[in-house]
Amino acid sequence: MADVKDGLCFSIRTISENFIQIDCGSSQGSEIALAGLKRIYDYFKTPDIFILSHFHIDHYNGLLFLSTNKHQRKYFLPEFEIKKAYFPKIPDLKEKRGLKREFIEALFAINLLIFGNETGLMEYDFLKAIYRINREKSFKYKLLSQGDKININGSIFEVIWPPNQIIEGKTLKTIERALNDFKKALEKDDKLKELYQRVRKEGIFEKYLEVEGEINYENDNKQNEYIQSKRTLPEIVKKANDSLKKAANHLSLAFFEDNRILFMGDLENYEIKQVVEYLEKNNRRNFLIFIPPHHGTHCHKNIEKIKWNCLLCSNGPKLCRKIAPYFKSTSSLSTHINGDIVIPVLIEPFRWRRWYW
Repeated sequence: MADVKDGLCFSIRTISENFIQIDCGSSQGSEIALAGLKRIYDYFKTPDIFILSHFHIDHYNGLLFLSTNKHQRKYFLPEFEIKKAYFPKIPDLKEKRGLKREFIEALFAINLLIFGNETGLMEYDFLKAIYRINREKSFKYKLLSQGDKININGSIFEVIWPPNQIIEGKTLKTIERALNDFKKALEKDDKLKELYQRVRKEGIFEKYLEVEGEINYENDNKQNEYIQSKRTLPEIVKKANDSLKKAANHLSLAFFEDNRILFMGDLENYEIKQVVEYLEKNNRRNFLIFIPPHHGTHCHKNIEKIKWNCLLCSNGPKLCRKIAPYFKSTSSLSTHINGDIVIPVLIEPFRWRRWYW
């Protein structure tokens, strides 16, 4: 787990020597995420598999930056050959036809605005980024929802969240509220409107609605576009971004592998409760490593039903101050305090040194 400040960039090595990369981003900037990625691959090979926890720009801006700027040489990164990419399926929203598509379009448009404002690069397609990093080699992708399993040569990761369908409840209301805030921002901000129209016209979101497929952008000679200058984002746009980020949190990927690792993405309290109930039903309550929700800042009383040997928080100065008190009282490591964290494959349980906050 690389220290990328407030963001996430970590890799898992399976027993069969496959390498899985989870996210590659930082809210402190794309270059910080790339530097973290470089340090990971000083230890490991480059990944066979890429898993994106959710569509927050600070969870994959490093990947976009790497693909558009060809920074592999600058950071001395080895060549990538990702064979498969996974990311969460946006659940079907019962009796809300078209809402899923609207949500994806809004999310890509706001991410494009934020990323472009940060870097000057007008990029937003996560799958195209992997294709370019792969030196234009095709790869497969699959959308994940509750109950799906990723089998990597016998290492089986089971998906706990998001569900395949949302009928009602807090998650649906949060998505609707976010889209209302986005529509208000569209009316007031011409730049956001321009980017939204571009996203809709290019229609790349269609791939993010298919259950699985293969990516091959033949003859992709499109030149990178640039924003002329940075600007201060209007408050109404910031509000729309915050609302969409919260909605994406509700749909974040959560998964576990046997009793070795439990990953809860950026889930909010409403989903944490349901995830713990799912684990209880499946008799999965004990884990060697636990990566808690939203960098350790989100918690729910149900978490007390889960036991772990070591808790890992990927955070910087902002999120580290907000870590839930319950997580501070357990055996835990934080990238802000401990720097890059490397957990050996062969370890003895119950030998973790507690960190006293």
